[in-house]
Amino acid sequence: GCGKTTQIPQFLLEDCASRGEICRLAATQPRRISAVSVADRVAVERGGQLGDTVGFKIRFEDKVTESCQVVFCTVGILLKVMQ
Repeated sequence: GCGKTTQIPQFLLEDCASRGEICRLAATQPRRISAVSVADRVAVERGGQLGDTVGFKIRFEDKVTESCQVVFCTVGILLKVMQ
């Protein structure tokens, strides 16, 4: 692919930061393993670790902190949070 999954959330985050806006993004993934692996990849690309500015939330496990600005999750988790 061309990096849509990993790059678009970072582009949005950087755009908000350039305008001085506070931003928290949720990006869904179809499977739990992809939510974890994409979150790990984006965290490394941003020069940090999971739980710094990038985290994930899946059934029975999460690595989300107050400082997380991008959270990768499954669709089921997003629906549960929106209820």
